Amino acid sequence: MSDPIYLVSLARDEARRSALAARFPQHAAAFQLVEAVDGRAMPARAFFERTVDFYRNYRRLMSPAELGCTLSHLQVYETFLQSAAERALVLEDDVEGDDKALAQVLALAVQLPQDAILIAGGQQGLVSRKRLYGKPTATPGLYELAGYSYPHIKRTCGYVVSRQSAALLLQRGRATTQVADGWDRYVAGTSIRLYYAPLLSHPELLAGSHIERDRLDLDPGFWQKVFSPRLPRKLRQYVQDICFQVTRALHGYRRLP
Repeated sequence: MSDPIYLVSLARDEARRSALAARFPQHAAAFQLVEAVDGRAMPARAFFERTVDFYRNYRRLMSPAELGCTLSHLQVYETFLQSAAERALVLEDDVEGDDKALAQVLALAVQLPQDAILIAGGQQGLVSRKRLYGKPTATPGLYELAGYSYPHIKRTCGYVVSRQSAALLLQRGRATTQVADGWDRYVAGTSIRLYYAPLLSHPELLAGSHIERDRLDLDPGFWQKVFSPRLPRKLRQYVQDICFQVTRALHGYRRLP
């Protein structure tokens, strides 16, 4: 039984799906559409009820597109766990790549342990990319991410989940609202490990990304960042950066592309 490929896409985004089929002509027929939730169309009360715990936990607003993305990926996990498949590849309709890259992702997926999530790239244009470190595994092209890098892995445009990791993501996503790409928060305190393979990509121009546009709208100005109450966290990150750079060579970690 081949691993399913789930495609998350808003019903109205037919042009995106057509463009995706043109990029992946050999695999497009296998894509299983999971209709995305449009958080911007949710009633205000429903949006509030789903995001109030996120605000209490992180002291920032979750955008409508972020909530829609989160709910959409929870639907994917539910759908996948109802199947008999061991792994699933999840794509969003703005992912970039070609059939060769997609075939490589599917080949790597078979090599993953059950307690794993494979992030198949998609980090283009992110400042956090400079903090991506990993070490090679026995499988060429597959890296095990350093725990230091977990908070800096973003986006959900292309990744592989096992049954074990999907069950965890679904359980924690139901318990408390998280952004879909808050990978470090989902796996904290568990045996689930993050792996990385730089095969698929995300557009660096973000005008076509619903969630990235919302995140830009929520981004505070320069002085708000300087005097943010999150400044102590940034100082802790600076200390972590120094400590990791001192010890990374001992563990065989390298900066990832």
